[in-house]
Amino acid sequence: MEYGGHPGDLRLLLKECVEEGTLDGLVCVRRMYEHMYGRMTYNYEIKAPAASTLLVWRDVGLKALTEAAKKYPEVKNTEIALALLSSLAAGEGLPSSGEVGEPIVDSAIRNTIENWPDLLSRARASLVEIILSIPDDDDVALRVGLTLMQSSMTRRLATRELFAAASTRWLAVSTPVLDRFDELIKTRPKDEPVFQNFLSNHPQLPDPLAIRVWPKPDLFGFKEPDYIVQRADGTYMVVEIECPGKPLVTSGGHLSADVTHAEQQATDYRRTLLRKYADLRVYLPGFQEPDCLVVVGVERDLDEAQKQVLHDANRNRTHLRIVGFDWLLDRGRTIASNMTHPRVEVLPLRIV
Repeated sequence: MEYGGHPGDLRLLLKECVEEGTLDGLVCVRRMYEHMYGRMTYNYEIKAPAASTLLVWRDVGLKALTEAAKKYPEVKNTEIALALLSSLAAGEGLPSSGEVGEPIVDSAIRNTIENWPDLLSRARASLVEIILSIPDDDDVALRVGLTLMQSSMTRRLATRELFAAASTRWLAVSTPVLDRFDELIKTRPKDEPVFQNFLSNHPQLPDPLAIRVWPKPDLFGFKEPDYIVQRADGTYMVVEIECPGKPLVTSGGHLSADVTHAEQQATDYRRTLLRKYADLRVYLPGFQEPDCLVVVGVERDLDEAQKQVLHDANRNRTHLRIVGFDWLLDRGRTIASNMTHPRVEVLPLRIV
């Protein structure tokens, strides 16, 4: 298989793997999907049927497909996975490129699809997971476009699923970005300019609903917050950051001097904005009374008593919240997780 092979021969190998039904068979099929076969011209005809065959192993096979697409993000691997998963998520079965052409294998795949009650939701979760794993937004758009062209996708529902998955990039920060942010927190905790630049490039970290961000805006020549954010609902927020290496709460159970300084700056900026309300509406569309966010230190280093101090401080403040850099990270990971595996519970409640 290292240097390729005839599609007919590899279809027979898929048949043997399905008939065997073992973990070794699964590993072999995954390898047939992720391998590039020396980049031969017709490798798509080998790889796409192998991807479909992974479904025979149900959850384990779907996980193998998702992990392979993320670990080996070759364009063809991504195209095949996106085409297959969007079609499955839409309830439209296999895309035309996913047909194996070996009756025993095709029958096993159809039987799996027809008798997998939660396949749609699991395929949708895997589709979003792969979309979020792609580092660059422009690359997402390119790969979605190539998938549509390569697969000749004319199924309306599958196309809608593909674009819906791509749209999660507007609401969730990608996995590689979150990983880089986590690494910066660990390795550059005292480098505030690095975080200033990083958050400017990824404004959904300070606020997931951000649609406009003004880094270091010049406010009438003398007030310069770290960011002013406009959210999708039209509301505004002033963001003041320090760095992860500064403490949130002292060992004596008080907010640190760094926190109180940043808080004072944020509230001063807020008062300035409110005094210049009429002038600001000319420059900031639909400007209204802003909230404030202060980001200092990391919360995971706090003991229980210190966490309670932070909780009480936030409870007693209006229009202002104090958080650690790891709080932004954890919120980003939670949003990404909810995109792939929605956990919204709708529960009855009656209190008498």
